[in-house]
Amino acid sequence: YKDAALRDDPPAPPGQSRLTGRSGLAQVYSANRPESHGVFRDWRAIAESYSPPRLLLGETWVGDLARMAAFHGRGDELQLTFNFPFIFAGFTAAGLPQVVAQTLAALPAGECPVWTASNHDISRFPTRWCDGDDRKARLALLVLATLPGTFVLYYGDEIAMTDVAVPVGQRRDAMTADGLNGDGRDRARTPMQWDSSPAAGFTAGGVRPWLPVGDQRDRNVAAQRGDPSSTLRFCRDLLALRRAEFGGTIAAYRELPAEPGVWAYQVNDLMVAANFSDEELCLPGPAGERLLSTNPAAARGNRVGVLRPWEGVIIRPGAPAGPAGPAALAASRRRHATHPSRPAARPAVSPVPAAAAAAGGRRSVWGFAALEQLWRSAGGPAWAAATAACIAGHESGGEAWAVNHEPAQTDYGLWQEAGRPGALNPLVAARIAVAMSRHGTDWA
Repeated sequence: YKDAALRDDPPAPPGQSRLTGRSGLAQVYSANRPESHGVFRDWRAIAESYSPPRLLLGETWVGDLARMAAFHGRGDELQLTFNFPFIFAGFTAAGLPQVVAQTLAALPAGECPVWTASNHDISRFPTRWCDGDDRKARLALLVLATLPGTFVLYYGDEIAMTDVAVPVGQRRDAMTADGLNGDGRDRARTPMQWDSSPAAGFTAGGVRPWLPVGDQRDRNVAAQRGDPSSTLRFCRDLLALRRAEFGGTIAAYRELPAEPGVWAYQVNDLMVAANFSDEELCLPGPAGERLLSTNPAAARGNRVGVLRPWEGVIIRPGAPAGPAGPAALAASRRRHATHPSRPAARPAVSPVPAAAAAAGGRRSVWGFAALEQLWRSAGGPAWAAATAACIAGHESGGEAWAVNHEPAQTDYGLWQEAGRPGALNPLVAARIAVAMSRHGTDWA
């Protein structure tokens, strides 16, 4: 809606951001009018008339979190709203937590927050936040995926795809051909980089796409899929962990005290710690079992006492702590290592390492890490037998009966949604194990 009386927008105050003004005017009468909420309620009623109900996600271009929250109504308007104050926040340990706290306070009870950082109108976060640094991009992904609620990836975020400098003569967006500080919006709309070919696998060879391709030779899906240290593999590991731990729920969030430069918070029973600095910093609180790190060289399952520059970790507190605090930091600097290496605590002897060795190393480490987590939840004896059967079938070439990873994914998803009741059916468990050992993070 626009203003019913067609009043003119007033001049924007000096220093006003893109979120609160356009073309030198504050959009008081030309956008986000109160009458719009009646339309959203009608849309919600239509969306919920379907079976299953449909989802309404709003590109809610507002700079005030209270106005963003108003688009949820009383739980009868939009289910999800893009959080642009978060997108435009500084990528710092001080700026992001403040917006998160304000967002959670502003949303009506029971409503789901949304976290995203790239957008077709703005830019890609690997450029805007991270300056093309893969360490920072993985840190951003870790934060986005572990905050409570929903998070949205823009295409290419999963490989840390950066903005492309599109020459003015090749730009297609007439609205910003010479705007946005001369960069335009096309910088974030270039073809997805599937492989290293001249057209990046986006279109056939010899065909010129509508916008130029970026750095596809250095950054593409095909290369990252087979690289266990890549951002793509990290992203898939992160998504698998998120599914296993949060199960589609809105996790409970609590910010934790930490030294300057570190953002630490608890989500459900996990702790997330992110180092937003160029210095090694101490991990807050007692150490625990590392589930995932943004640092490709970090070993899963060891104790964590120190965060490397721009490193983030997901930890399960409660395991016996290793050295932490200043002593750990000093030891780390002496050894040039992330943390003292100590064996992780386990509730029982796991069959997974032996199964991994028996399978000849033909899957990702995280494939079996996720498998182990599944075993720990499903119960040891039945899972041990299922894993042994799976490996035997895999080694003898008998995996054809279960090689399709999609049924396995469905089995696992249904089991998660059902609240992990008891032990998995061994046949289902074996099918999941075969898919993971065959496909690794491609499946996850």
